[in-house]
Formats: sequence, C-alpha cells, structure tokens
Amino acid sequence: MEYIRILEDVLLHIRILEDVLLPSVRVVYPPPHRITLVEDNLAVHNLAVHTAAAVREWFQQDQEDIEVLPWPTKSPTKKISKFYRGQRSRRT
Repeated sequence: MEYIRILEDVLLHIRILEDVLLPSVRVVYPPPHRITLVEDNLAVHNLAVHTAAAVREWFQQDQEDIEVLPWPTKSPTKKISKFYRGQRSRRT
C-alpha cells in the first residue's frame, strides 16, 4: 500500500509540474529563458516524490531548459552561496 501511495504522489507531482508550475512560470519567463528550480529538503515534505526516477526523468527528457538545484541537506541557511558556487563549478 505504501508503494501505491508513493506512486500516486509521484504522478500527481509530475502533473502539477506540467499543468500548474510550468505554464505559470512560462508566462513570466517564456522560452528561451532557462528556469532554475530549487527543491527544498525538509523532512516534512515527501522527498521520495522529488527524487523519484519518473520525476528525474521528466526533468531530463522533457524539460531541457529547466535546471533543478538541490537544497543543502544539513542547514539550508548556512553558507548557502558557497554551496551553490560549488554546485555550479562541478557542472562546468
């Protein structure tokens, strides 16, 4: 039953990304603007949804102009600029 609930949550998450978030963001930032999403890492949120293979695949295959940045796991307010500089330098 837990697996079914997580699967339903994953499908709902993708639907929200496709039907709500992306169209709303595209009004303000139409292509060719790149979009950067920062996912939180709070335990109260369902991290299984954010890290699910189907969600990662949706971002990789269908949304080439969207970059997803993970939020630091330990302390989101501690030296965040240093964290993101490190993330960006690893990609280049």
